[in-house]
Amino acid sequence: MLRLPFLELEATLNFTFRKSGINLYRKLGEFVDMEKALLTISIVHFNTAEMTKRCIESIFNVLDSGPLSGLYEISIVDNRSDILEYENLSYFVESIGRENVFLQRSCMNTGFGLGCMLTLNRSARENIAFVNSDTFFDEDCFTPLIKFLKGHPKAAAITPQHKDGGGNPTRSFSRFDSFGSRFIGSWVSCPFIADKKNSNNLKGNVTTVDFIFGSFMMVKRDAFAIVGGFDPSIFLYYEEMDLCLRLKKCGFSTHFYPNASFRHIGNGSSSGVTEVLRLESLLSMIYVMRKHRGAVYGLAFYLALVFQSALKAPFKSRNRRIFIGVLKAFMPQACSHRLTQSCNFEITSGIPPNQ
Repeated sequence: MLRLPFLELEATLNFTFRKSGINLYRKLGEFVDMEKALLTISIVHFNTAEMTKRCIESIFNVLDSGPLSGLYEISIVDNRSDILEYENLSYFVESIGRENVFLQRSCMNTGFGLGCMLTLNRSARENIAFVNSDTFFDEDCFTPLIKFLKGHPKAAAITPQHKDGGGNPTRSFSRFDSFGSRFIGSWVSCPFIADKKNSNNLKGNVTTVDFIFGSFMMVKRDAFAIVGGFDPSIFLYYEEMDLCLRLKKCGFSTHFYPNASFRHIGNGSSSGVTEVLRLESLLSMIYVMRKHRGAVYGLAFYLALVFQSALKAPFKSRNRRIFIGVLKAFMPQACSHRLTQSCNFEITSGIPPNQ
């Protein structure tokens, strides 16, 4: 099977076939047993070569000496970074010489969600961990998450405790946004669960939550495929809320695992929350509200957001530009087919197509 995607890839000839119940993958004349792999670690890179290298090295440190040694793959998509950043990362990947680390270069900046989907063109194992490039691992938090997902058939997404660069616990999950939580306040709209749902550090039992933050989220491949993966219409922010909403509608659950952790520097690939990113976040939020709650609700949400932005506009030039941006963008339209579309990971996973 010759694959010629629109990515800037070195052409390779891939053969996937069955022999004595073992999937073999041929690359550059070498056969590697791919049946054993349990985990794909997906990383989207954008101008963070040094952080990404540090992240990958920390993954090696915690997984190569543990139960997942030899059972994971790291698939990276470069989202059209500056050429020097890409070459830095590309040289690193080549120098380590690992068969389980793949780097692709996209011809455009696809955003986070679509970038993640592109990583799965190369590898999509039974469990998929979407990891930001500005994360760092001091412990193996992958293994306990895989065990939990395996032991709970309806559990589809999970995250460990998030920590900042200094090791201090930070928020790892939240409630689904609504008109009430956004414009009235969560303590009014959800008074009985506000404290629990916003806790930074819940030591003890695994907690069922609305949605988890995307700096590290692990999903079951099959559940992720059923709901269609990440919505490529969302460029940045709210991808994880949209995904977890669709998982919930299909009967799956999302969880917070408090007894494992990782560190997240935060905004490493976006250089802080700039004015442009703030506007992008608002547009993504409007899109998700319109998509999941309908046109009337979405319009009311949009108008309330315009009114809220207008109240802030007189006081700062930044707020005025954001107000104008929201007003000009109007309501981003939801793609209706994304509500029911599923994914097919049969080729990338080495699974024989269903007859």
